[in-house]
Amino acid sequence: MDKVTSSGLFPLAQITYRYCNKVLVSAFVERWHPETNSFHFGFGEMTITLEDVLYLVRLPVEGLAVHAEVHSREDCVALVHRCLGVTVAQASDAGSCGGVKLHWLKDTFMNVGDDTTDERVDYCARAFLLYLLGTTLFVDKTGIRVNVSYLALLSDLGQVRRYAWGVGALGFLYRQLGQASRSHVMQMGDYTTLLEQEVFDPYKERRQVVADIALYTGCICCMIVVEPYLLDRVLRQFGLVQLVPGPPLAPLRGTRGSTSATYNVVYQYTDALWQNWRDHMLHEDKRVPVTPGASFWAGTKDSLFQWSCINSSGRGIFFVL
Repeated sequence: MDKVTSSGLFPLAQITYRYCNKVLVSAFVERWHPETNSFHFGFGEMTITLEDVLYLVRLPVEGLAVHAEVHSREDCVALVHRCLGVTVAQASDAGSCGGVKLHWLKDTFMNVGDDTTDERVDYCARAFLLYLLGTTLFVDKTGIRVNVSYLALLSDLGQVRRYAWGVGALGFLYRQLGQASRSHVMQMGDYTTLLEQEVFDPYKERRQVVADIALYTGCICCMIVVEPYLLDRVLRQFGLVQLVPGPPLAPLRGTRGSTSATYNVVYQYTDALWQNWRDHMLHEDKRVPVTPGASFWAGTKDSLFQWSCINSSGRGIFFVL
């Protein structure tokens, strides 16, 4: 248990909702625009931020990027064999398409006794953490498997807490929301607990000073998924005057089709960019505090209102078409 609790991921097993409020989630998905990774409402834009992840699910948002690439089926089998201590044949049967079956993890590694060797304990700890990730942060639409690539980040149990799991969770959620916003997509994967907690905003009265990392602006990643994090579009969430935002970040290539299969967008990203996040924080010129009691348009009434009208066909809202 010590190896699991020291990973920093164990709280996920204690705070996750057992059931998903499908009506609530669907209502917000309808407002999601993947070009800006934000919800578009009549009063402006909102999104799930790194600060929200830090407060709501207590996951680290600083540290190493949640990034690893497992290119082939042979790589997947070798990773399972090495990290979980099973035979190559067992590893091959454990899953397909880069995923490990969740029930296989549970059935194979659920029993740990006092006479269990230290090596076996490590295997079971990795299996539990992989199972936990696959049933919370990184749930896919099947609900029966988890991407084996995460094992690469669990191989050294002493280093697991060094990863910015909160950032990876947010990047994964952004991509799932983008796919779910397509007209022919009927299901959504991901950690909906984070989305539902964000909607109810339970920590508003206990809010402290904004963490520096929350003011990062650029791209975030989860394995091979890269998504833009455009803080200048939701300044009001940080008690700042909403200025006219910059244009959405253009992808290197890709399409946003009407199905998950035709939704594939690639943005430019390097781990070095994330490791030097302090060089990519929101510029101080854009950190203008809102006067208590001021209106939404305070400080930028003319320019922001004109911009919103131009970008919303005159409806006075922030829809980017």
